[in-house]
Amino acid sequence: MSNLQVYLISAIFFVMVFSPLVQTSEESYGIPSENIHLVDKRLQLVYSDPSRAVELGLSPAPEGKINLVAQVVNLLPSHELFIEESGGEVTSSFERFNAICFTIDIGKVPAITYLPDLTWLEAGVLFYPTLDNSVDSIGTSEIWDDFGFRGEDTTIAILDTGVDFDHESLDDLDDISSTYDPKIAIDSNGMLGFYNANTDQEYPDEQPHDSGSHGTHCAGIAAGTGGSSGQYAGVAPQANLVGVIALDGGSGDEGDLLRSVDWTIQNKDRFSIDVMSLSLGGPVVIPGATNTGSSSISQALDVAVEAGIVTVVAIGNGNLGLAAHPASVSYPGDSVKAITVGSVNDDHSREIYSSRGPTGDGRLKPDVMAPGGAIMSVQAGSGDGYVSYSGTSMATPHVAGVAALMLQANPNISPTSSTDYVKQILRETSDHKVPLDVDCGELFTPNNCYGWGTVDLIGAVSRSMNLKDVDLTGNTGIQSETSETFEASMTYTKTEYTNRGKDGGTINNFIQGSDLPDNVKIVATYSSDWPKPNTFLLNSGEGSGINAENSMSSVYEQNGKWILEANFNFTGSVPAGSSVDSFPSFQFDITAPDFNEAIPLTVFYSINDMFGETKNFTIASFTDLPDLFIEEVVISENILEDQTIPFTARIVNQGPGPAREYQLNFYNDGELFESLMIEDRLNSNEAFNVQAEWIAVKGNHELSIEIISVVPQDQDESNNYFTFDVSVSEFVDMQPPLVFITEPDQNEIVSEVVVVKGSASDNVNLEYVEVRLLPNDWERANGFENWFWSWNSSNDLNGRYTVQARSYDGYNYSSIFSIDVEVTNEGSNRRPTASLSSNLNEVYVGENIIFSGNGSTDDSQVTKYQFNFGDGRQTDWKETSWVEYYFEESGQFEVILNVEDDEGARSSAGDSIIVEVKDEPVNNPPVAQIFSPKSGDEFRNDELIQFSAQGSSDSDGDSINFIWYSSLDGEILRTSAFMGEAILSQGTHIITLRVTDSQAEYSEQSIQISVSLSVESFDSDDSTLSSLSFLVTTLLVVSISQIKRKY
Repeated sequence: MSNLQVYLISAIFFVMVFSPLVQTSEESYGIPSENIHLVDKRLQLVYSDPSRAVELGLSPAPEGKINLVAQVVNLLPSHELFIEESGGEVTSSFERFNAICFTIDIGKVPAITYLPDLTWLEAGVLFYPTLDNSVDSIGTSEIWDDFGFRGEDTTIAILDTGVDFDHESLDDLDDISSTYDPKIAIDSNGMLGFYNANTDQEYPDEQPHDSGSHGTHCAGIAAGTGGSSGQYAGVAPQANLVGVIALDGGSGDEGDLLRSVDWTIQNKDRFSIDVMSLSLGGPVVIPGATNTGSSSISQALDVAVEAGIVTVVAIGNGNLGLAAHPASVSYPGDSVKAITVGSVNDDHSREIYSSRGPTGDGRLKPDVMAPGGAIMSVQAGSGDGYVSYSGTSMATPHVAGVAALMLQANPNISPTSSTDYVKQILRETSDHKVPLDVDCGELFTPNNCYGWGTVDLIGAVSRSMNLKDVDLTGNTGIQSETSETFEASMTYTKTEYTNRGKDGGTINNFIQGSDLPDNVKIVATYSSDWPKPNTFLLNSGEGSGINAENSMSSVYEQNGKWILEANFNFTGSVPAGSSVDSFPSFQFDITAPDFNEAIPLTVFYSINDMFGETKNFTIASFTDLPDLFIEEVVISENILEDQTIPFTARIVNQGPGPAREYQLNFYNDGELFESLMIEDRLNSNEAFNVQAEWIAVKGNHELSIEIISVVPQDQDESNNYFTFDVSVSEFVDMQPPLVFITEPDQNEIVSEVVVVKGSASDNVNLEYVEVRLLPNDWERANGFENWFWSWNSSNDLNGRYTVQARSYDGYNYSSIFSIDVEVTNEGSNRRPTASLSSNLNEVYVGENIIFSGNGSTDDSQVTKYQFNFGDGRQTDWKETSWVEYYFEESGQFEVILNVEDDEGARSSAGDSIIVEVKDEPVNNPPVAQIFSPKSGDEFRNDELIQFSAQGSSDSDGDSINFIWYSSLDGEILRTSAFMGEAILSQGTHIITLRVTDSQAEYSEQSIQISVSLSVESFDSDDSTLSSLSFLVTTLLVVSISQIKRKY
């Protein structure tokens, strides 16, 4: 073999062996070197070896594809177009976070790094929960009992697996079933605060529930009432809750979390959300790479804080074995602005699983610690059960509850885009004592095991109140070229833990046992057109055992104002479990100029550069003072309750000087209901009409008006109060409200969770809408004009059900609106359907009626029947499908039939009919009235005589018949008509009319008429005339013979 061949073979061998070692980064990963700094280390590893996707916690994707999340400078439609043109499918986009989620072929990752304005690209990962009464160990009893704070008027959003709001600890606020005060937050339209990020549905399309159990446990720690016993109450038991499913079924991807946070921010004002609690964390941490605060979800938490939501997140439960190692903080616990929480036991010693800092970019974590070991709280699905869990998941809601109590004490400490006083206060007031912790090995605090220590409620709530507990006193008017003294003061509270100064110190400047001061600053400013102040007095007002130093900075002018600055530095030792108040004050004189002018006086208060409430005065130089009084009040005489009543107060200045501004307070029975600041100048001997409104309350009341804060001060304050009596009559609303069911439709087939929707209206006001499933009790619906009510039909048998709704306006219930639906859940027995009929709908008392259930149906067989007659009586359950019955009293009765099938299931709603029962009527006889012929009338025997019963009647409305009789001819006519005709024989007739009703009652009337022979009767029969002549002749002969014989 030649040397050339040997050299060639050797060269090929060296190239084959060593070429992998000299590949560039771009060749190794396929990701362009100029963009690799924008790509998360986890994504780099998976791109290099896709088989590690599960190991590194990536969310499932179709084979050969990967889920990605990209952050850009400003999200635009063109970014989505770029991804789609690269073969990707966009799954979610979040304009608020400038983030977009998508699925793409894993081989396209390098191309995606050229997405315009890309700031970060990461792989989509899965998040999981970070898995006796602990609240006393952080001082809740003192806050509840001594301070009176229990979380009222605050709301905590739980971003987790959901919340079981049917549990006794989470169903309402007072644990009294007869009141309506749900724990779940409700918006102004009555809608419930619940959202599922996985389905992107909120209530009512998503019904409140827990898809696991973790979220309910956390909710109970933060704000559970503990039920009627209160044994396992949460930190802020009177706070409201919003349920957000971020981990549906126990896990969720980054898109779910981003949707959860986005929805919470979007609905902050709608549900008055103050605090957001996230007891969750990401997958395996790659120290220094995946927990730098760069992830989309960590950035989203920063946005939430800037939006004014106190955001509390778990640091994680370690992921490199049982014990948490340094830099094991998971994201989003690495968020820059969120409050990251670790776990301690009741002795404030760190639980071994609680993750540690620092973050990948070197920041100290956690922020604070809270109890997380063996925490008893609500057990989802149990109704009234409690269970013990451990983890930083349990520690996080403790801090969420603490934040709620702090915000109740002082709502003004909510975070902003530049400040987070809640976090700073927690750091400054927490228990910073470092216990013996061999695993941690820290001697200084704050540190990356304990952060700034375990939260202490007494110190945290006290400092929150300090920033609100400020005062400013002094006259509002200063006579020209004279001086007045003003005093600005505040309260400062020190506990055994508040000895580390601003922000609780740093890891570099605080050694355990040393004492760093808290700085209290009071700064006053007013116009430099007035003389420069030169008289001051500082008083530290330090409490027992407290050391204080105070100093006054030189007065200087800035932007046309004098700046007066007083500083107080407090140190000292406070006994364990105690707190000591100090009352620093700053007195300064203000000299008025030789001209009349009104200017603002503003005083700022701060503790460790956290600004508290600002006090503002308007002060005026004057020559003469005003004297204001209320001359009269005009109000309507006829007042009805709930009316908005306008009234006018006439204010008169009878003093020699002008009033530049003043305030009017309006009271009802001593309770303030309106306050008006009047900034219109009121000169001497002038008047001004001030109008206000009052919502009238029934009864007799004393209304009063007070003039205060007059600038310059009022010359005579004895006439600054005016009272008058009013009487308010009851408003009677005669018009009931209306209610309708719009979904589901009548006879609709339904299954599983049924959402009943409807509308309601009223002429005045709607108080609530109630819904029920017959024959159950009424339940309160959510909403008013548009309302919702849910029913889980899977808990019931299949069959026909009646849903009813009614509304209430405070005075009247609406008519009940009903629909029938058919429940058909697969595999369930069908309830039988009752069908009732009767042979009569109207009966008399005592009259028999037959009711039948023969029309009832079932998927198998109807075996028993029960009839309820609506009069207080009913049958037993019987096998006979019919019954004969009679009612013993009159009225309208609803008869209801219920049926039972061969499996013992009964109809959910009985079928009914209405039966009208009447008393047997008293029959009155009819009235007989002969209209014609008239008594004494004469007729011929060949004449048709008209018989009229006109005027006859029956008061009962019965049908009547007419019978005419003649004393010579017998019955003449029988008819139902008022008129009839007949011919009578010659002679005198007694005519009788008998009128008979349908009940056989009758009455009669009689008259007398005469009937004579007609002229034609004499010529019509010769034999008759001959007989008469013979008879007359015979009688005459006999008579003459008798006369002769006598004489």
